[in-house]
Amino acid sequence: MPSHKGKKKKTTKKTKRVAAPPVTQDTQGMNTPDAELNEGELNVLPGAIIKVGMSDERIAEICHEVDRAYCEAWDDFSPKPWAESSPELRSSVLAGVKIHRESDISVAATHEAWVKFKMAEGWSWGPEKDEEELQHPSLLAFHQLPREQRAKDFIFKAIVEALSR
Repeated sequence: MPSHKGKKKKTTKKTKRVAAPPVTQDTQGMNTPDAELNEGELNVLPGAIIKVGMSDERIAEICHEVDRAYCEAWDDFSPKPWAESSPELRSSVLAGVKIHRESDISVAATHEAWVKFKMAEGWSWGPEKDEEELQHPSLLAFHQLPREQRAKDFIFKAIVEALSR
């Protein structure tokens, strides 16, 4: 006689079906769930929401984190993660995002606006970034910046433009 010892009985798992949310017809003929959509969200199918835009704050965070990674590639580990950055730094990055989203401005003009912003906060040029002394080596005219510093401004603008589409 064959032994069934050690063999497990196969079981099939039943899945519970969940009903789709109630759907209404919006003014453009799109099926939309009765739930409210957040700003920047588009509903293409019931329950399938796609983000179609980002807030200035989210774009600023992404720009900062890309800049931080770029700095690390040049052995500059001074920038802190966005969550640990000062309100003043966040405000500065956010201002840059708003400038690029609201106008078609050159990277040189953006840099000059950043210089004015920093100087209005009490910063001055210094050979190294020093948050206690409020000194920064990039507080120069755009054409005087080293190439790797000018590249950061081009990268910043490209990110803002790509995420604003």
